[in-house]
Amino acid sequence: MASRSDQRDLRCGADRSHVRAWHDPEAIAGGCNDYRVALAVDLAHDLADHGKRLSAPALILCGAAGAMAKLYDLPATWVDRCTTMEARAAIRGGHCSPDSAPGTLRNKWLLF
Repeated sequence: MASRSDQRDLRCGADRSHVRAWHDPEAIAGGCNDYRVALAVDLAHDLADHGKRLSAPALILCGAAGAMAKLYDLPATWVDRCTTMEARAAIRGGHCSPDSAPGTLRNKWLLF
């Protein structure tokens, strides 16, 4: 079940297509495959890269009301992994913050 902040995010008009996709067997399979890749491929890549630092500038963004922002200090998680972390910001919204605050997200990217 979605958290209260996630439910507010889903009231955005743009998110209605996401809600419809939750009933599409192909979309569900795609989402499950994304999680499988995280375990089968992404984790192996992360372990192989352990201790290495990203040389490209990094912009760390998350939805301020989302689980990731509430459970973790995301900038602190990434600061030791990035050579240059020029911007750190939490934006309005939760899991679907790109849909609930697109202008804020765009501005953060442009400033970066």
